[in-house]
Amino acid sequence: MHSHGLKLVEITRSGTLAAGAPPVGIVARDIVVLMSALYAREGFVTPWIGYLALDDNAYVGMCAFKSPPNSNRVEIACQTFPEYQGRGIGTRMTRELIALARQTEPAVIIAAQTLPEKSASTAILEKNGFELFGELKHPDDGVIWEWHHKG
Repeated sequence: MHSHGLKLVEITRSGTLAAGAPPVGIVARDIVVLMSALYAREGFVTPWIGYLALDDNAYVGMCAFKSPPNSNRVEIACQTFPEYQGRGIGTRMTRELIALARQTEPAVIIAAQTLPEKSASTAILEKNGFELFGELKHPDDGVIWEWHHKG
């Protein structure tokens, strides 16, 4: 997947990167390990997996579907690495996940969750056509906002 030079590199079931991907640094390596654990819990079904975002041969962030769709709903998550924040990378990663979801299952509800306050994350979601769906009580995070994509 390409978006203005951004490429999503699959984190495989075995916790490695897709063939031919550049080597990862410490932060990216930790994310690959975490995704492996998530796959063990939630299952591994492409494209509903995790990705490292590669831009100009550097890993700039990660994005993922938290699990394969369940009850016609799939949740996304993105994180731009600190040194690359403020460059539109989160917006581009989110756009790529939306495109993947729509190509695979056009009617799926694409959801995202944020802390219940305006932030860079909420701005990214709004730029990508998400609307605030409501407040939820999350078992680990307390009160959170749930967002749904309008597409």
